[in-house]
Amino acid sequence: MPFSIETERLILRDFLKEDTEIIVKQFAEPVIRNQILNNQADKNYTREYVRRSIIVADQQPRTYFALAVTLKNVETVIGSCSIYNVYPESVDCAIGWNFDKNFWGKGYATEISKVLISFGFEVYDVSLISAECFADNGAAMRVLEKSGMTLCDSGFISQWLRAMKYRETKPIIKYCIWGNQLIEKIN
Repeated sequence: MPFSIETERLILRDFLKEDTEIIVKQFAEPVIRNQILNNQADKNYTREYVRRSIIVADQQPRTYFALAVTLKNVETVIGSCSIYNVYPESVDCAIGWNFDKNFWGKGYATEISKVLISFGFEVYDVSLISAECFADNGAAMRVLEKSGMTLCDSGFISQWLRAMKYRETKPIIKYCIWGNQLIEKIN
């Protein structure tokens, strides 16, 4: 059965084969390429990412959710998001998102981050959720902070070690939230 999560304005659903070229086009946009990992900008990588995401969607138990993001009222794919390493007490769970540039600045990323964080903690009982972004991506940092996450492991050396792990030439920072932090914010 296909998976989906609805937010106020969006539907996050399993990828379909017909989503592939839409996602490839989005990841290839120069302004988007500046904020994603170099390998993600490769068209073959992106096609393979969607293909494997469709295959992984059938695995049980499911620990990886790569999802197409659509507007509720239009069903046009406007981006993608993911949450992975989703299992009870996981400290390796992470979230991410990417949007067509025409949909930036509308609060969709915050809406998605919040629902993915709630999903990880409430449905799968993970212990920690993290997200990474380039240190110069102020928009992503604001989204993560609005979602309740805090900067963690952000020292100069850590940022560059993380960049080296991905073969990047820009520092990468990490944000985290513990399950008990979310509970405290709700109460």
